[in-house]
Amino acid sequence: MLRITDEEYRREVRTLDNRGKVNGYTLIYTISYEIVSANGELIRNTRSLTERADYNFDPVLVLGLEVEEIEIREGMEEELVLRILRQLNSIVFYPGYTRVSGHA
Repeated sequence: MLRITDEEYRREVRTLDNRGKVNGYTLIYTISYEIVSANGELIRNTRSLTERADYNFDPVLVLGLEVEEIEIREGMEEELVLRILRQLNSIVFYPGYTRVSGHA
């Protein structure tokens, strides 16, 4: 069983224009998880994965940028899910556990 132990989104200033106004951000999404058996026994210690994405910001287009940021975040979430699935697929379970095959 996969147990999410922590999740964090951050937005950091990446660049400023010549007037000191923000014109670029870096989005950072970090998720921590561990693998436990059905009875709660820890199989794999907590691991953390991080995705980063940069985007430019124009204060004139604030509404469009909010939609863009949401789309970027969704893409980051999807990428982390794929990375977790690849890691889960690589786990070799010890005796007494059966690995389900066929779906990644």
